[in-house]
Amino acid sequence: MKVFLTPKFLDDLREADDHRFVRRVLQQVNGDDGEFRKGQNDHRYHGIKNAWIRYVSRGSTQYRLIYLLFGDSVYLYRAGLHSIEDNLSAPTGFEGSIEVSNVVIEAQAPREKQTWDPSQFDNGEFLKTTQETMLKKVVQGLFHVGHVDIFLISPFVSEETISRRSAFGQFLDRAVEDDTNVWLVTRPPQPARLDFYRSLEERDFAVFFYKQLHSKLYLFDIKTESLNKYNKDMTTTAIVGSANLTEMGLALTSELSNEELCYRLPLAKFGEAKQYAQWLINHSEDVVAYRQRSTRRF
Repeated sequence: MKVFLTPKFLDDLREADDHRFVRRVLQQVNGDDGEFRKGQNDHRYHGIKNAWIRYVSRGSTQYRLIYLLFGDSVYLYRAGLHSIEDNLSAPTGFEGSIEVSNVVIEAQAPREKQTWDPSQFDNGEFLKTTQETMLKKVVQGLFHVGHVDIFLISPFVSEETISRRSAFGQFLDRAVEDDTNVWLVTRPPQPARLDFYRSLEERDFAVFFYKQLHSKLYLFDIKTESLNKYNKDMTTTAIVGSANLTEMGLALTSELSNEELCYRLPLAKFGEAKQYAQWLINHSEDVVAYRQRSTRRF
């Protein structure tokens, strides 16, 4: 599917007050494979033919993306705060639109032949809650570097683990303030717990619900420019295993824990793990859609 950036869409990006806006909008457009993906929660924008609206973020930002579908072409028309959808007029044409083309990476010149050294290869490592190498030490070490994205995927989430009072919750809040995208995917909650997830969106977490979720995956995409001589060995980290996002699962604040076994994936596998996380998000339900459906049901 061909993707076009309209002049009005580009104007919206240029005039945005929030510097996180452009990144958040563009991350919701194309996947890692360069293809436009129609989100599960996208819905018709009434009043303009072939127009659709996508919720880019919740909480205090509430960004919106409005696009138009014509056959195998999609035109990104407008983007902004939720007020952008009010009294929006139809486009008169698409003159000046720019087609987004896939980037072609040129082949690099061959490097000089080097002696094979097994130490240069990252094979990952097992992480445990009660033995070395300990899961909590690896996670806590990530508190001291900056991140581009943090993905937290767990069917069970305890409020204590990511509350503003906990060290992990404070780390996540600092990350958001540092322009990190924090994504949480979990199972749909009981209606009584929905306020907790709404409070996370007010903290600018992106929260999604996936009914059949049983995966536990934690991704920390590090900003390399945040590294210094004290943490230069830190790397982008993907952790998969049995531990839920709970006190007993991660054992971040207590010596008491479940017997969990996780695995830090080799760095070469991080991209594949991130693609899986994005697939889950694209097939999940956000807080607003879940609340609306739950209200109709009950």
